[in-house]
Amino acid sequence: MGRSNHRRQAFTLVELLVVIAIIGILIALLLPAVQAAREAARRMSCTNNLKQAALGMHNYHDTYKTVPRNAVKDANRYWAWGAVILPFVEQQAAHDVLQVTKRERMPTKATADPDELVLIQSQLQCYSCPSNLADEINPNLSDNGSSSYAQSSAIGRSGKGGLKDGKFSNITDGLSNTLLISEKSYIETDGSRSIGAVWVARQKTNASVGFTARWPINTPYPGNWGGSCCGNDSKAKRGAAASLHPGGANFALCDGSVRFLSETIEVSPSTGSSWANVGDPSKNDYLYRKLYFPQDGYVVGGGF
Repeated sequence: MGRSNHRRQAFTLVELLVVIAIIGILIALLLPAVQAAREAARRMSCTNNLKQAALGMHNYHDTYKTVPRNAVKDANRYWAWGAVILPFVEQQAAHDVLQVTKRERMPTKATADPDELVLIQSQLQCYSCPSNLADEINPNLSDNGSSSYAQSSAIGRSGKGGLKDGKFSNITDGLSNTLLISEKSYIETDGSRSIGAVWVARQKTNASVGFTARWPINTPYPGNWGGSCCGNDSKAKRGAAASLHPGGANFALCDGSVRFLSETIEVSPSTGSSWANVGDPSKNDYLYRKLYFPQDGYVVGGGF
């Protein structure tokens, strides 16, 4: 038999470039979908964290007949709501290590034993949103463990117009119409800043453990960094809710449900002056404020 002289032709350079271009286009089309799927998963995990924290609040309320304060006292190192409800979010061991029920305040770095110090500077998974890129330690709040969540100051009784006795039964606007916990991630990106939160004890400001609806969601913090919180922030923007989810943040309501609120939610154009006039409709008849104050008489519909 004669040997065939037919040779198999290779790809030409043009064909190879076309194939590479097609692969590049497919990757460019696929990447946003993958990122969107990952963010959806992170947001779902954050929702679950908030749901568990809200249930922990309810279990605490069932036991002690009151919701915990933002912090036991409005002063540095007093236990925060996140430390107080540890036994109710399956963190009894952490609660025991810190001896929350035996001590009035969190120990200092100098007085804490090694196990306590490690825990104080840890970021607990139950208080950490996966979209929050902060390190375990919040550098802006005395090097305490970071938290992605803050309790409503109106519920935690550190703000005007709040729930003074901490009883759910006295929320006249309805549990499903009142905010309980918000996202409050530590953020330092172009055009977006937030001091974040801590879970173990109040540090430097009530905004380290609480949030207010005085400012829109994701309002940038204008003050100083470098551990000097909260200079140059006379209008208390450090108290704004904040997250790295596109377009808004997750919130747990007092009935235990979790809702995603857009950063474009209707907010009062008046800030400081309206805080002292909770019942004044000209200053507080705005959706975000209605959801924040528990007894202002402004009831919103379930479809907000």
